[in-house]
Amino acid sequence: MRDENCLGVGHILAYLVQLDKALFNFINATLHFPPLFWIFEFITNLGDLIIVGVLFYLFILPRIVKMSSPKGLWWVMAVMLAAVGIAEGLVLLGKVAIHRPPPVSLIRKPLPEISIPFARYAFPSGHTARVFAATTVLWGKFPRWKIWLVVFALLVGFSRVYVGAHYPADVVSGAIVGGLVSAVLLRYEGKLREMLSKLSGRSIQDH
Repeated sequence: MRDENCLGVGHILAYLVQLDKALFNFINATLHFPPLFWIFEFITNLGDLIIVGVLFYLFILPRIVKMSSPKGLWWVMAVMLAAVGIAEGLVLLGKVAIHRPPPVSLIRKPLPEISIPFARYAFPSGHTARVFAATTVLWGKFPRWKIWLVVFALLVGFSRVYVGAHYPADVVSGAIVGGLVSAVLLRYEGKLREMLSKLSGRSIQDH
């Protein structure tokens, strides 16, 4: 019975892997359009840590005058960077543990067309995890922007498949990692702020 169960699970996993590769081929090859490729290549690079930080400043600083305390800006930034850092650490652990190679061998377009560097392992997607971690925090702090934040995060995730850097499953797993890390931090941020306030002897505000 145990062997039959293992065999059934193996068939399911094999089917999911084939489905993942089929979706990759559809997005990366069937939907391929050179001008659109370069657009998505630009979007995909927005998942880099430095660019996420720059976008954060550009996104928040113009609104600082509407915040009751300038300290709030630094707290939001600290929560976001903590979420991104934790998500990145979990992604690296996943890459090392799972050892799934990126789909370079499946790309039908000439490799020189793809100028972004490939990670050694692909599962989960680091770009997607970072962006979902950052946008989830910003969503929690500024819910009025949730539509734009969701669109931005989804575009980055989709771009990772479109440019051939990841399978869809890599992107989905990265989104889950980033989103869950930020959700947990936001859930317990009050206790974290209270603890840090006691350690520093100062009140830490987030608005």
